[in-house]
Amino acid sequence: MIDSVTLHWLTNLGKMNLSFNYNMREDLTKKNTESAKELEIENDDRVTRVNHRLWSENAWKQKLMLGPLVFTFCERIGINAHVLNQEAQFRLAATIKGLYDGAEQSWDKVKIQKL
Repeated sequence: MIDSVTLHWLTNLGKMNLSFNYNMREDLTKKNTESAKELEIENDDRVTRVNHRLWSENAWKQKLMLGPLVFTFCERIGINAHVLNQEAQFRLAATIKGLYDGAEQSWDKVKIQKL
């Protein structure tokens, strides 16, 4: 189920869009890393992580993030995601989506204070 949703989006147009977004994000990451160094911020990993999250909102709405997140989760806990049946994949995806939806509902309540 998850694979078919992901593969459905990866048509030629989807692949082109994916490539375009990847290159744009990488260029922006490079520019932002240079800007951060000018501001004497030396942690490139943080700048890279933030930039890699760009454009993820549309992917969440289209449910494109669920498949890769299920596979990443399984990989990190030492389970081969390819051997899971569809019910297990669905339940993991639903759990991840539920966590995301819960976090999304609280975003407007988060206030960031300047130091």
